[in-house]
Amino acid sequence: MDGFNKYQAITVAVILMFGFVVAAIYTNTKDASAQKNLEKSAQVENSQTITTDSIKDLYNEIEFLKERFESLKNEVSETNKSGDFSCKVYGVMTESGVEEQLPSEALRNARDNDAQLVLTCDF
Repeated sequence: MDGFNKYQAITVAVILMFGFVVAAIYTNTKDASAQKNLEKSAQVENSQTITTDSIKDLYNEIEFLKERFESLKNEVSETNKSGDFSCKVYGVMTESGVEEQLPSEALRNARDNDAQLVLTCDF
């Protein structure tokens, strides 16, 4: 060990410290990304869970709309003997007004975001 001087010792120490720092960063990053993936998967599972109460509420709202539709249909058929009465989903009501959407998107938006559906009817 004649040729091993203090500069070589410092160089070896710096290289070992650099290796230790890289290993620590890698381990910390790996743990953080694993935790983030677990949180994302838990969030997706929670967002896909539908409670029976929300299904009952949705069913009650659909029944209410169905009853209102039937009563409007009966009123129109009494005043309009041709009986041409049809409704379609136009979109949802937002803070800025009515936002036109496809019927499937509007129904999903109303269910997920508790938005009001906008129906257009003609007779």
